[in-house]
Amino acid sequence: MDGEVNGRSLIRSAVLDHGHLVALQRLIFGPLSPDDLPLVEQSLRAFITVEQLRPLPIIAAEMGDDFDKDIPDEESGEAPIGDHVLDYEFIYEPTWVPILPAIDKEEKEAIDGLAVRLLEKTFGKSVHDISIDELANVLDPFLLGHVNQGGWFVDSEARRLYLLFNSHPGLHNLILYAHTLIRFHRAGAVVFSQGLIGEACQSHLFSRYPSSVFDHLDKDWHKYIRQVVGPGVGVVVPPVLACVLSRVDHRDDIPLAVRDIREEYRASREALWGYLEEMWFAPTLKKQLKLLSKLEAASENLFKASFPERFRFLQTAFSTAIKVAQLNPLSAMEVVGSSLLKKDEATNRVSAIGFTRQLSSDLRQIGGMSDLLRKLLTKAEAAEFGLS
Repeated sequence: MDGEVNGRSLIRSAVLDHGHLVALQRLIFGPLSPDDLPLVEQSLRAFITVEQLRPLPIIAAEMGDDFDKDIPDEESGEAPIGDHVLDYEFIYEPTWVPILPAIDKEEKEAIDGLAVRLLEKTFGKSVHDISIDELANVLDPFLLGHVNQGGWFVDSEARRLYLLFNSHPGLHNLILYAHTLIRFHRAGAVVFSQGLIGEACQSHLFSRYPSSVFDHLDKDWHKYIRQVVGPGVGVVVPPVLACVLSRVDHRDDIPLAVRDIREEYRASREALWGYLEEMWFAPTLKKQLKLLSKLEAASENLFKASFPERFRFLQTAFSTAIKVAQLNPLSAMEVVGSSLLKKDEATNRVSAIGFTRQLSSDLRQIGGMSDLLRKLLTKAEAAEFGLS
């Protein structure tokens, strides 16, 4: 969507940072590790929930205070995946970096101060004493190699922060990264980021949706799937990745499978964004809350509608048999009816939103968990995942 919606030029789009793109590369080309799975899952969710995909550019320089002059690093123009299939789903040419909203002096100082507090809380010491190696644990090491010696902070910060960040290249880049994330979000994009700053932005600054559609599914998924995996399976494959892997037999099939799923979700994705925009820009709070309630109900019941609990119906059958034996057929019918209504209620709530209805249908097609990853991994990778 190229036009603006209430001044937000990147609404219905997403930016993925370097860590997410590397995780996708490892899924396709190897070697894949357990730490890659959450980033792969988030990346795949971006493919099915947003209309435009962009790799997060490295802003190498800025001409004074003119935010129309952002200059992306040379590597920002490289193919994001390198598979010649999913690459074409991204907008990544350097000349296509959008004009991002400005951050004023007070906002910059607040962001920089927040970064300092987060780092000092994480490491338990003054930010002056944090080394580059320690920063690598909370910032993508790739970004540490892109150190800009220009004047990003010259006119926009209190002197202490200016001296601190310009004398410490790792901190300098950490703040540049935070500014870039916030500016993309302010332009309307969904931001998929990792590490300390990205997680803080997701928790406190960024819009919850569309990402929160998956929140209840994640909780239920890990609660129940962990119980059904057998011996020799040391990992739970997250849900959207499981949908992808259920469609492939070989690693080389993954890009086409992801592309196909993205295309299948086109109509549902457009409808979801139409719903979100209606909720965000509704004329009254009452209308906004009504739309939110419907969306939350669909999210909360996603797993239940996809995999109705069988044990509850065994209990229902047993209870019904007792009541029939007690010559109380009316009560028996009430038990059956109540149970069926609970099942239908979950299904109906999920079906009310086209996106969750389609996702629920795909979840029901997932193959057995024991072989989803095993069939694709090398022996060395399988050993790291605990797959015997």
